[in-house]
Amino acid sequence: AESSSQYSYGLLIRFWLLSTLSVENAVTISYGAVTISPIRTCT
Repeated sequence: AESSSQYSYGLLIRFWLLSTLSVENAVTISYGAVTISPIRTCT
């Protein structure tokens, strides 16, 4: 029982890390697009 619970816990941590990393990447990409778009519109 302990081994299976630890395995599922590890998977949860892995999925959580992947989700947080993807969210951070999306935020940085969206932020870059927002900062670059005004420059394109102004010029």
